[in-house]
Amino acid sequence: FCGLLFSTLSYARRVSDMGPDIEMTSSLKWLSVLGSGKVFSYPGYSDYITYFGRKPAMINTEPGENTQELLNLTNEIFYSRRLDYTKSLLSKQNISYIVIDNKMRQGLVWAREDQGLLFLLRSNETFRKIYSGSTIEIWEYLPQTKK
Repeated sequence: FCGLLFSTLSYARRVSDMGPDIEMTSSLKWLSVLGSGKVFSYPGYSDYITYFGRKPAMINTEPGENTQELLNLTNEIFYSRRLDYTKSLLSKQNISYIVIDNKMRQGLVWAREDQGLLFLLRSNETFRKIYSGSTIEIWEYLPQTKK
């Protein structure tokens, strides 16, 4: 009996960690009503972005011929602190939106608040926060911004 109870509780905990939470789904549904554009986020969120956000993600979870190249590019964008370089990468990929959640901020991607893209998001001329929930932010990338 104890083994059955333990395995059920253990499985229930894993299932609750597997899918998107309510805030992720509602914020992506909110994103779905905005204009067209590709979304940049953690690669593991691609299916959620495509399904709930009704927008293409930069990387699809289905492996393709350029998957490794896109993963490398994703890391460059996540960790770059050079604004012009990051803007060129985002523009080449036709990125319009950036989705960031607390998991990404707390170790999934970054270890500190001033790392890479998190630092660059402070540029109000290049990025604009368009959604702010308790655990998720959505930013709009403004590529046509002039210096």
